[in-house]
Amino acid sequence: MSERLPLHIEMDALVRNAQSQGGYAYVVQKGDPHSGGVMLKLYNPQDKICLLKTRFTDMDGKVQWMDVLDRAQLSETEADTAIREAVQFDPDLWVVELDGIVFEQMRF
Repeated sequence: MSERLPLHIEMDALVRNAQSQGGYAYVVQKGDPHSGGVMLKLYNPQDKICLLKTRFTDMDGKVQWMDVLDRAQLSETEADTAIREAVQFDPDLWVVELDGIVFEQMRF
């Protein structure tokens, strides 16, 4: 049996944590409530750029984040297009958008 929390609880905690730090966060796409993929759209409204990250577990069992596309910074239009394509491919994918103060605090 997996020791991980169900994914819907992790995503709720991520959103609440971001909001408690003065940031804006919301679930764009709800995926499978128990497991599945996660994509984060980190939007910096000041510079109007996005980072698009996806979560994976490495060989040591640690959760890691990597860029979805071959470049780190994207326009919001490019990020939204990539998200639409990913959701069409995997309807169980969770997509969470974070911006404001949270953008500066996330370390990848």
